[in-house]
Amino acid sequence: MPRRFGITVLILILLGFTGVKVGALWPVKQPALERQTLSFNELSESHWFESLDPQQRVLWQRLAARLQKNSSDYEASLLKALLLFQTGRLNVAVAELAEIDRTGPQVSARSPGPR
Repeated sequence: MPRRFGITVLILILLGFTGVKVGALWPVKQPALERQTLSFNELSESHWFESLDPQQRVLWQRLAARLQKNSSDYEASLLKALLLFQTGRLNVAVAELAEIDRTGPQVSARSPGPR
């Protein structure tokens, strides 16, 4: 009998920990967070650049230099879009990706032939 009780308590404790972990992963909408994101997207370009950490600033400057030398550098454009996504500028990132899709090299979908 004490062994059954101990196993039951252990199972309940493990279920509790599982519930806590699942609860921590569950997306929770927080109105304050949404308002903060909206105001971040409305910041000017200089404020946005100042909000970047040092590694992101260096990456942004290197990408800008690459794109200034060669505006059709699709790798730099893609990395720029990824950095924009990472820093919360989703609309600008989507526009950048749409531009890459519109002007980038087209890959033909051909079926592999017999070998």
